[in-house]
Amino acid sequence: MLGFRRALFGALSVYLSFIGVTAAGQGEAEFGDGSAIASSQGMASRKGSELTLAGNHNPIVLVDGHCLKTTEDHQCKYRFVQYEPNRKFYLVHAYYDLEFDSFLWIRKSDGNISFIPDLPHFSPNEMHFVIARSCEAQGDFCGVQIWNSDGPKEVWEHRPANYALYAFAQWTGDKKVDLHVTTWIEHQLKENPATISESSGDHWELSGPIEKAE
Repeated sequence: MLGFRRALFGALSVYLSFIGVTAAGQGEAEFGDGSAIASSQGMASRKGSELTLAGNHNPIVLVDGHCLKTTEDHQCKYRFVQYEPNRKFYLVHAYYDLEFDSFLWIRKSDGNISFIPDLPHFSPNEMHFVIARSCEAQGDFCGVQIWNSDGPKEVWEHRPANYALYAFAQWTGDKKVDLHVTTWIEHQLKENPATISESSGDHWELSGPIEKAE
């Protein structure tokens, strides 16, 4: 799994370095995911704005402008990030407009798509992953989530009611996540550590600084 995570971040870095070039008829590199596709060993391919992923029975096709998340915004773009062979899923970065994006977890077996808000960070045993999404503007989700990797299925989340920006630091074992959190309290910007710990089966608790003045 360590190799997968390194490859995932490498593929994502390449993608981000190219983002924004999407003219019709250009090759894979101009769409920003050419390197990731080339590393997929034939599992993913691109023809212009059409991204095709190999499925168990039928190809899985995502097309820029044909949006899965909303019918109102036709500026969506789908960029391949990684295929994970152990759990047999694809990770695709989906951009819907300048302020909203998500990641698609796509099962190879049946093409089922789960929308996850941001890049997954897996526990050492791969049974869970955490998502920490910091955003100051309105969005689909801002905060921290814990997911069960089977499915996947969200099992816990925290949405700050006040200004609190959470960032992933590391997993400490399989039942504890270390985070960084930035708060704005009484006109002071503060950065502190925070942790999420599993108390019992998929029951998680957040420990950290207060998010507002008492």
